[in-house]
This record gives sequence, C-alpha cells and structure tokens, in this order.
Amino acid sequence: MAKSKKENLVIVFDEIQWMASQRTQMLSLIKYYWDNQWKQHKVSLLLCGSIASFMVKKVIRSKALYGRIDLELKLQQLRPNEATLFLRKRSLHESLLYQMILGRVPKYLEHIDPRKSFEMNINQICFQSNGIMVNEIDKIFYSQFKKSSLYARIVTCLFSGPKTMNEIAIYLKIKSGGGLKEYLTNLELAQYIGSDVSIDKKSNSKYKRYFLTDEFLLFYKKFMEPNKNQIQKNQDLALFSKL
Repeated sequence: MAKSKKENLVIVFDEIQWMASQRTQMLSLIKYYWDNQWKQHKVSLLLCGSIASFMVKKVIRSKALYGRIDLELKLQQLRPNEATLFLRKRSLHESLLYQMILGRVPKYLEHIDPRKSFEMNINQICFQSNGIMVNEIDKIFYSQFKKSSLYARIVTCLFSGPKTMNEIAIYLKIKSGGGLKEYLTNLELAQYIGSDVSIDKKSNSKYKRYFLTDEFLLFYKKFMEPNKNQIQKNQDLALFSKL
C-alpha cells in the first residue's frame, strides 16, 4: 500500500545492540541513510535497546549521530501505585511485598499468578528448580555486560554495604582507575547500583560511595544465591517459607 503524502513513515530498530553486534559500521550506515534519504521523506527513526551502556555510548554519544537526536527516553520501573494497579486484586500490603522482592518491573510482575497466595507465587518462581526467576540474574549479567564475572564480583562486594571506588578496587584486586569507573557507570546506567556523596564533598570526590539498589538483585543475593544448590534440586512447594 502506498503511503499518502501527509503520512509519516516510522522506522523502528528494536534491540539495536544485537543488530549492531559484529557490525561496526551499522550506525555510520544509519547516519548515511538518515542524511541522504530518510529525513527528506519525513521519516521518523526510533532506535531502541535494553542495554543502557550501549545506548548511551554507541547511540546517544555517538559521533555518527551527534546533533541528530531529537528525544532521549529512558524507561523506568513502574511507580509504586502503578505497580499496585498492575497487580489488580492484591491487597496493598501484598503488593508492597511483591515490589520489595521483584521491584516494579512489569516483566517480573507478570509472573504473579492471581489465583495463588504470595508464598506460593514466590516459591514457584524463585525457589523451585524450574522457577522463571531462578536464573534471571545470570541471564541479565550475561546479556548486559561483556565481563559478566567481574560485574558479578562488584555486586558481591557491594552486597556487604556501600563502598568507595578504592574499597571496591581493593576487594577486586585491580587498579582503581578509568576501567573500574566504567564498570560502575555501566551498573548505574542499568539501574542495579546507585551512588552518593556526603554534602561536604564534591560530586566527583573519591569519597563517593556505591550501593546496590535493585530490589530483586538484593533479594537474590540474600535468599536465593546461598540456597542455589537446594533450589536446583527442589520440588518442595514450601521452601520459601522454610528459609
């Protein structure tokens, strides 16, 4: 069907980080077609991706696309009241319990079976061998970060409490420099950690402290990871209640 003269064409590249994998010239080609073809024909171009570090470094800060981006949109978790509406028939108390474990990510909240109790749901998705959330952290770190084992060690370091970059470097036995700062920045962009500094220090101070913020990551480190072997063998319908 031909496009009318008043109709705008929208081109969407979804999960562009995978499309650009092993294709170093892809964004340059997008720039070429934008400059020479698409913008003259009222084309709207949407570049979407689930890996925040890639979208920031390779798209938003890309030299090829510099000055060509009209809107940046970073999707956040649902607000607490929105998550409660999402869970519909659950009480406010139960909704908050789910949010404290799974965060407010719609994909995670979709796994809640409205016919089952809170304990049964959490046991089924987090503490049974075939639970949908059992290997979620491993999949996240593998897909998000190239050096997934190093990022996992940073998370383990921060699980014991907030740390400065120097303290993290000592734990990891690596230099406290640009490389480590980039890893921490990537974790912040992915919203797994946060950082702050006391009011009497500069924002870029060496005293900045990093800490875990992701609800499910905290729950996983506290309750699931220590019991991973038991979970992998488990068919018990009440393991969660026994921990």
